Amino acid sequence: MLLAGVGRLPLPGVNKLVTMKRRCANLGIVGIFCVLALVLAACAPAGPPEISIAEAEGWNSPVLVGVVSVFMKIDNRGQGRDVLVGVGLELPEAAGVIVELHDTVNKRMVKTKMIPLPAAGTVELRPGDKHIMIFKLPPELTATGVVLPLRLEFKQSGAVVVPVPVVESR
Repeated sequence: MLLAGVGRLPLPGVNKLVTMKRRCANLGIVGIFCVLALVLAACAPAGPPEISIAEAEGWNSPVLVGVVSVFMKIDNRGQGRDVLVGVGLELPEAAGVIVELHDTVNKRMVKTKMIPLPAAGTVELRPGDKHIMIFKLPPELTATGVVLPLRLEFKQSGAVVVPVPVVESR
């Protein structure tokens, strides 16, 4: 006979089933809170990007006069993403010089408007991939040993001037 206020039925199989259902319900609630916490963390504002440049060098073209290809590693140690949106030379004698961002698509070099930089990641500008091209340089600026002051313009971080030594192509 069942009495009001009695917590458990005297049936062992039914008691196990009720306990398991309660545990599953508790796990479901904990799971919902974990997913909610992850979503909120993903929506939280990221910190700023922290850009640094390494191994910058310009390769003078063995075929084209006045052309230098620029390669480097761009490291973003920050928690925010950034985008390289422009390049230029910080030289008065650079009037008429063309400086462009390039990428390689289907084995062909193409001009691009930007190069994304992931948070806490590195983008390497290298031959056959993303790189910077400088066209119409005066011959004295393509000589081995010349250091070109290259201005990199980032969407979040602003402008950074990088010394780029010109070296022989590899």
